[in-house]
Amino acid sequence: MDKKSQEWLKETPPRTHNLVYLLNKIGVEPAEAIGRFVIKLNEANVVTRYPENIDKLQKDYTQVVVEDMLIRSKEILGWIKKQY
Repeated sequence: MDKKSQEWLKETPPRTHNLVYLLNKIGVEPAEAIGRFVIKLNEANVVTRYPENIDKLQKDYTQVVVEDMLIRSKEILGWIKKQY
């Protein structure tokens, strides 16, 4: 997070990849669709970071799926930046 984010939180944010935790930490409540996607993205982080079955992972995360996730992630980043 940048310096502005730290000032907003009044503390240095914890080192974590848990997006749900970070949203809760800053006290921002997303719309239901955004919240569901953040949960989906959070879950994808774990399975793609520590893949047990690479074949299943490649079937689940096709190029189309990943491109959609990237587009939606950029939209959510824009939404988050507008919150503060």
